[in-house]
Amino acid sequence: MPLVRGALRDSEKQYIEKHLNDKPIEQIAAELNRSEEIVRKYARLHLGFEENVVAAKEQGRLIHSLRNSEDWKIVKKQFTSEELQFYEMRYADIVKQFKEDITPTELIQIHQLIKYEILMNRNLLDRQTHKLNKEMLNKNLESIREEIAEEEDKDECRRLRELALNHQTQITAMEIAEQNASKEYTMLDEKHNKLLEALKSTRAQRIEKNINTNRNWADVIKMLEQRDIQEQENRFLNLFRKATDIEYAKLSKPYQFTEFEADPPILTNETAPEFTTAE
Repeated sequence: MPLVRGALRDSEKQYIEKHLNDKPIEQIAAELNRSEEIVRKYARLHLGFEENVVAAKEQGRLIHSLRNSEDWKIVKKQFTSEELQFYEMRYADIVKQFKEDITPTELIQIHQLIKYEILMNRNLLDRQTHKLNKEMLNKNLESIREEIAEEEDKDECRRLRELALNHQTQITAMEIAEQNASKEYTMLDEKHNKLLEALKSTRAQRIEKNINTNRNWADVIKMLEQRDIQEQENRFLNLFRKATDIEYAKLSKPYQFTEFEADPPILTNETAPEFTTAE
């Protein structure tokens, strides 16, 4: 069906205003059979709508659901406040990317994926700290050696040499720590990439299974036993029912065919009461 053109009708404006906060622009436009551009323009100019505000609300909803989960009770004990903030944002981004269509196994993988990313960030911060400390120790060691070269007192020279040896020992320890941190980062990166590939693979297999048109009725029934599939199909059916009701209401109203003729496309005892007869 071609999109309706022209200015928005009052009923369409009311519908946009009513559902702007609980439906995306794309869905509202589809239900009204209007272009996304005209719906978005009306919402922005007349209702003060900003899509980034809606996105923030959606992200807040996902973070709220995370905080109310059993997993969060354990996670919040494992990381710092800054790391937990990163955890929340990353979780919301991934779940939103997957359109909240996530199985329990995939949810476990997502949590583990974020934990690896936090540990990798920790590793990089530790390596940066080691680097700065080593630079400071090398600078101090150079100054101590200059003092030794100029110092004539034997006791003071002995003290400075011991101090230089202590600095050199610390520098060696930090170099070893940097090497270990580099190995640890490589290991975390490998595990992170493998987990990411596994997550993509399992989702690809599940999506392929869902769109397989060669399945029989037994396969369909077995698929519908999965809770996430049930919830997904339920959402689709609800959207279909709402869209059907909207179209039925539109087609039940009189349509101006010519200048002198108007008639509802759908004729029933509700839409054309003048044709009904009393029993």
